[in-house]
Amino acid sequence: MKIFVSYRRNDSALHATLIHDAIGEYFGEDNVFFDVEEIPYGADFANVIDERIGQCDVLVAVIGPKWAIDDSGRRRLFEENDFVRHEVGSALNRNIRVIPVLVGGATLPAESDLPPTLRRLCRLNMPRFDDAHIQQNLEDLLASIEGRDRFSEVIRTLREHASLRRRAMLIALGAAFAAIVFGWMKAFDVLQLDTQIESWTMAAGDALSPPPLADKLAIVTIGDDTIAHYGKKFDESWRREHAQLVRSLVRSGASAVAFDLYLDKPSEFDRTLLDAIDEARANGVSIVFGTSDGLPSPVLGDKARVGALCIGTRIGYANTAPIAIEKADRRLASFSLLAAYPGSNIGSVIEDRVFLKDAPREIVGYSFAETIGETQRCGAIAQGDNVAQLILRLSPLDELRSASRRHRYQDVVFAPAPEKFNGRIVLVGLESAEETFAVFSGFRREQRFGVELHADAVNALLREVRIHPLHPAGQGTIMLLMAAIGAALRLIDRRLVRRLALFSAVALYFAATVFMYLEFEILLNTLYHAFALGLACWGVAKIQAKRRKDSWHAAELRPS
Repeated sequence: MKIFVSYRRNDSALHATLIHDAIGEYFGEDNVFFDVEEIPYGADFANVIDERIGQCDVLVAVIGPKWAIDDSGRRRLFEENDFVRHEVGSALNRNIRVIPVLVGGATLPAESDLPPTLRRLCRLNMPRFDDAHIQQNLEDLLASIEGRDRFSEVIRTLREHASLRRRAMLIALGAAFAAIVFGWMKAFDVLQLDTQIESWTMAAGDALSPPPLADKLAIVTIGDDTIAHYGKKFDESWRREHAQLVRSLVRSGASAVAFDLYLDKPSEFDRTLLDAIDEARANGVSIVFGTSDGLPSPVLGDKARVGALCIGTRIGYANTAPIAIEKADRRLASFSLLAAYPGSNIGSVIEDRVFLKDAPREIVGYSFAETIGETQRCGAIAQGDNVAQLILRLSPLDELRSASRRHRYQDVVFAPAPEKFNGRIVLVGLESAEETFAVFSGFRREQRFGVELHADAVNALLREVRIHPLHPAGQGTIMLLMAAIGAALRLIDRRLVRRLALFSAVALYFAATVFMYLEFEILLNTLYHAFALGLACWGVAKIQAKRRKDSWHAAELRPS
């Protein structure tokens, strides 16, 4: 099909160009004649116009406000050499189909204001272009040129959209299924990408709302100033000072004293410490020490409980603390668990709970369980052990180190303070380079001592905080929802609206992840959800591209 576009440059050049581009894209550039500039130099203007019009099947006459009369009032259509009059008149005379198109708010002149050769225009049905709906106007014009009626075009378009929506739904289901399979396989665990992204949720949540510290928690630190005060290196001889500390804290009314220390070698100072422990137990105060190899202390015997000192393993942004360690022949409680619930014993570890015996609480929740597959830095955990891990929410460092919470070792030894320690769990630990861990609090990188990480673990247990992933069924449901959103977003025709909708969806999702973390202590599997959304969006885009390609191919095959 050949189309001739007739227009005046100083009247409707912009609209004529849009019409030409649309016709050229749909029917092919070779099938549209647009401008007198296409007439070679030296060629007879009228003859070339007649020849081109004689070859065309449709003439589109673009009529603007100055099409008939210019600004000076000149009636251009009545001039014998007016090329627009010649083009339109020649087409009407040959009974070639003419489609007048009114643009720029123009109206067709009355029949009496047109030369005789053009008066038939007044009896033709003509579209009126509205700049606010130019794309729809162009589609209607293309349908009219091709001979398709509007009702049939609407039906065809609706059918195409319905078919595309059905295929988009199938793609969304496929994308969700793929995300579920990837999640089950832990495909993104190779580089810990999923953990890193979930960490951003924790960082944002902790920056917005840092976790509070339990009132019954206190810290006593052994720093460089303490060692300088006593004038000796930190070795077995300090067990005599530890005995003095225990007695001072018992007099101050502490409910438990937990030393972030491992006594691995007997010494001549042990008797003094053991006597102080016996006095503490007689007064109802529990004493806890640590173990770095998972074995009982050769110094303490059954005088005090020992728990695994493992702490601070990094998983992306977060740090973890083991709560319970299941070995082949026994179960080992962590230092933090024994500090929070002195005297407790692990009964069993089932799903996401640790069942305790001889403790004020029967059940303690944890974040996730893992079977250790490689050698750990902490000797208390070995290959093959099943470990119940707690993801730590780090409390503000200034609160951990405040004067009401943190106390110097030498001050407590020589000055019992019931107002500071009565009824409190007291953690005792070193402040040294060897006991330093690099952590993230909010979006800030910090250095914390091991005893401070243990304090956060004890705090989580006391406040019953359990950061944990959403149940697999819930994760799968969100993957399906995200895939459906991705497919729906790609069906939006306008690019700007689609981008704004995508940005809004991502912002709302991230806000929801932070809300779930802060309110329900739940971590969403963000990377797999994003994968479902992106895969569905990509799949629908591929279908749309194929449909456009098929449409262009069909247009190329149309007979001219």
